[in-house]
Amino acid sequence: MWNYCKETALSFVSLSIQLALFFACQCFNLRQHENETFAKLGIAAASILCGLLLLRLARGRTGGRGAKNGLLAAGVVLGGALQTGGIVAVISPLWTSLTYLLGMADGFFVCLLAWIVLTVMASAAVALAVCSVKTGVASLLRFDFFTLFYCLMLLFIGIYCTIQCLQTAMHIHPLVGFLSFLSLAGGGAAGYAAPPVEADGVVTDANGNPHYVVSHISSGRCVCTDGNVWRREPDGHYDTL
Repeated sequence: MWNYCKETALSFVSLSIQLALFFACQCFNLRQHENETFAKLGIAAASILCGLLLLRLARGRTGGRGAKNGLLAAGVVLGGALQTGGIVAVISPLWTSLTYLLGMADGFFVCLLAWIVLTVMASAAVALAVCSVKTGVASLLRFDFFTLFYCLMLLFIGIYCTIQCLQTAMHIHPLVGFLSFLSLAGGGAAGYAAPPVEADGVVTDANGNPHYVVSHISSGRCVCTDGNVWRREPDGHYDTL
């Protein structure tokens, strides 16, 4: 019971850090200043770098055998949260930065190139949103709220990225905006055809207790929020190494 409560608390802390990064780096205002967008991009990139360093430091101290004390376990949780949260959070400012650059297009051939890029970006954003809905519904049906958390964030990002692409296309020329809008159907079809992402963020031990995955080392091996390395057994449950 104590291990279950501890794992749940650590998972809550990890998700809270990722949610804070998501809101801190999300470009809600489509007309915000470029410097603000670049600052959010820097925050997300710094979070990814810090997360990678913390995970590498924690694994180096344990020699790959798992954390021996609470401090190293906290480092694994914090590093995983910063890395994963930064990867999700970096999408919005990176997308906005690209649309800023594409919005400066001038001349027929440059605008043609901008239209091609915006079409691909808009299709990818719609596919991300549709695939997030599909995976989110599947996660909700199996009560996998861990995956549902990420689906909601990616759905929000996909919607805003789509709006940004269409706004930039209309700014270049109404015809470019109309042609980019037509590409949304293809992106939506691709997202609907994509299989839902299976949940791999939670593993269970022999007693059925859940353990939340921070990162995967290899097939069948992962690091959980307790700082230990867990290995998949033939019957499907996980044991510590």
